[in-house]
Amino acid sequence: MNTGLCGKRQSGAGSAALLDLELLSVHQGSFTLSLERLELLPGARLGIVGRNGCGKTTLLESVIGMRDTTCMRGHLFGVALPAAIRQPALRRRMGCQLQSTRFSRHVTVNELLDLHLALYGRGSERLMSVLQINELRGLRGGLLSRGQRQRMELYMALAHSPDIVVLDEPMTGLDRRFCEALLRFVNEDLSPETVLMVVGHKEEELSLVNEIAWLQDGALLDRGTGAALVSRHAGAELVCLRFHRMERLVQARSVLSEIAGLRCWQHLDDLQLTLCGEGDIVQRVLASCPTQDVRSWEHTRTSVTDLVRLGSRPVVLAHEQERAPCMV
Repeated sequence: MNTGLCGKRQSGAGSAALLDLELLSVHQGSFTLSLERLELLPGARLGIVGRNGCGKTTLLESVIGMRDTTCMRGHLFGVALPAAIRQPALRRRMGCQLQSTRFSRHVTVNELLDLHLALYGRGSERLMSVLQINELRGLRGGLLSRGQRQRMELYMALAHSPDIVVLDEPMTGLDRRFCEALLRFVNEDLSPETVLMVVGHKEEELSLVNEIAWLQDGALLDRGTGAALVSRHAGAELVCLRFHRMERLVQARSVLSEIAGLRCWQHLDDLQLTLCGEGDIVQRVLASCPTQDVRSWEHTRTSVTDLVRLGSRPVVLAHEQERAPCMV
């Protein structure tokens, strides 16, 4: 298991990490988040993925000082942690959009914009146009729809051109046109030196980043490009088979165990097998399973979101006996 999480140096980036986290530990009831060596250089674009409850939001909130930590060592903008995140001048160099944010119904959007400008000293006409904020000005913050609130949160996270931006599922509730507009803004208008940390479940959200950190049970399972993670843990091709009866599923799994290079996830609740591998696995899989046994099937390219949904522990087939058997 990887415990280090270091951002790659981007072309033209400075030499010093904006965030150099040597150790982060957060205890919450029975849950513990424990990470070592989170280093993000200027220009790093890091996606954070994992199942619900694995620590993604806890990590973001800890980085920006919104969560009490058990232990935090390292540096933020060259200043020692955790003291650095309590300094107003450094906090103004960060921007965040969190799922937990709520606006008061007693405050208008105009007043929220005035407050943001007073705190940070700058706004963005370009972003205001991209997210169509002007049409919200007369509305009350607490009465905004989910999509309207998301647009406001994104504006307040990005408008002051922060050096570090953390976004928690930024496209939740957004119409496709605003998702596309946000992607264009990040790619075309955001400074190439800006550090971006994005928790995402959607392919569109992960298109904002160029490296993925996969968390599981409060620890870093793996990191790398999306293609690298898929290659290491599953394979580029995915076939999903749904069966009429459990005995047919068990028989098919026994037959499929003879096919080299397949990894299989078994989902007993919906009589489903998901198989991943490289090359043309569709013909090999379908040739091994009588069609009358299969209720339905589908074939796609494996994505990072598929990988997270399936989990890291496939059922072991015959040609992968070096892996410890485990079901998810």
